[in-house]
Amino acid sequence: MKKIIFALCSLIILSFTSIGLAGTSDLNNVNNFTHTISEDEILENERRMEEHKNNMLQFNQSFFKSLSVPIFEQETSYYCGPATVKQTLQFINANSSSQSVYAGRLGTKRGVGTNLDNIRILLNTDQSRRNYISTVVSSEFDFQTKQELALRANVPTILHIKAKTTDGWKYDTSGGHFLNGSGLNYHYDVVPMHMMERSSITESYVFSKIKVTDPWGEGLGNTWYNTRTVYKNLKNRLGLILY
Repeated sequence: MKKIIFALCSLIILSFTSIGLAGTSDLNNVNNFTHTISEDEILENERRMEEHKNNMLQFNQSFFKSLSVPIFEQETSYYCGPATVKQTLQFINANSSSQSVYAGRLGTKRGVGTNLDNIRILLNTDQSRRNYISTVVSSEFDFQTKQELALRANVPTILHIKAKTTDGWKYDTSGGHFLNGSGLNYHYDVVPMHMMERSSITESYVFSKIKVTDPWGEGLGNTWYNTRTVYKNLKNRLGLILY
């Protein structure tokens, strides 16, 4: 079976070892685990991208959509996963459980954080609007495209970033952090040839911005960032999203 396996960890130097950070904004909450993109997810991602490519000529040169994803501040420093799940399901279903209930179902723990695949499974169990799949964004334009596809399906994305103020974010995190991608606004002057093969958003764009709905206190709420800024902070981890 074709699989891609990613270690959701970034190395930090401690006095005794190097360990991975994942799913948390708390320096003390660390873990080293892996994420597997299944063959079914790979095939579904390929299908979605091919369908989008075939429809490109029908799409406008401008796109704007902003979802009213509700904001729930994460109740602990390592509850970004449960809080993002709650935001997502409250938007889709108009109801949701508590963060502690989701934390139990997700296996979220201090010193561990949350596994991305557990988020995918829970979301696909508790709603039927969109079959969320995990994928790695390969370029800035690829990220924008996947964000657009989710918004066209009327659902937010789930982003796994490592935030750095040096990369334009409001705050820094020592490890991974989950939040929603809830809006997209772009316009470009000329539709480039072979758009799906473009590796970046270049001067043909007037602008491209993505709205995030963040459960973390320092960035709590909705913020519009340049698409490049969000992409950089995604790639500070491994570029993984659910869409």
